[in-house]
Amino acid sequence: MLGFSSEIKAEDNAMVVQTIGTGIIRGKDVAAARDEALSNAMVSSVQSAVVDLVPMEIFISNFKKLDESIFENIGDYILEYKILAENTSGKTYRIMVEATLFEEKIMGILSTLETVS
Repeated sequence: MLGFSSEIKAEDNAMVVQTIGTGIIRGKDVAAARDEALSNAMVSSVQSAVVDLVPMEIFISNFKKLDESIFENIGDYILEYKILAENTSGKTYRIMVEATLFEEKIMGILSTLETVS
């Protein structure tokens, strides 16, 4: 499971994102599928924020740096989250989440990206 930062700083601006995560129910392990869906939703929340904040061509050309600095440590960029809805359909578990992100931390990384010429 992801670790989330509990440290709140006054200068950090918050960004709220809603996403859906999916997990596969293997055997009868619904709890593991729920955890997988939640983790997937958290990653999607941060990805969605980055895509909203930077042009796609810059995202693509800097993907390795973003992957290593943000996506491997997404818990550092999530202030809190709220589960809005959950559903099981066959072997699929879906969860809808509203995540509050540290926009200023994300922008700090994005400001170091190389622009496309």
